[in-house]
Amino acid sequence: GKELPFTQIKEETAKHFNEKNINTVFSLMNERDREMIVMHYINDLNYGEIAKIMKKKEGAVRTSLSRALNRFKILYNKLYEEKLLRLQQLGLHFRK
Repeated sequence: GKELPFTQIKEETAKHFNEKNINTVFSLMNERDREMIVMHYINDLNYGEIAKIMKKKEGAVRTSLSRALNRFKILYNKLYEEKLLRLQQLGLHFRK
């Protein structure tokens, strides 16, 4: 098949992939994890503010948010790897 440099495939698919798969990952996560990530990374709330909203201790929020972000990264990377495998199966081979 046609061989494309990895960066070119990454650029061609990044826009569509990022928006679509971030939403897909959020839909696969539990509500608490999703809410914490949105509050901290999108709404820019600090740990103390999130702790008040969730009625938790700040340390517990830090730990929960760290774990939620790790779960997000694992799911996102799994989807990304599957996307690259599908591109390879379609004959779009790439090199790093």
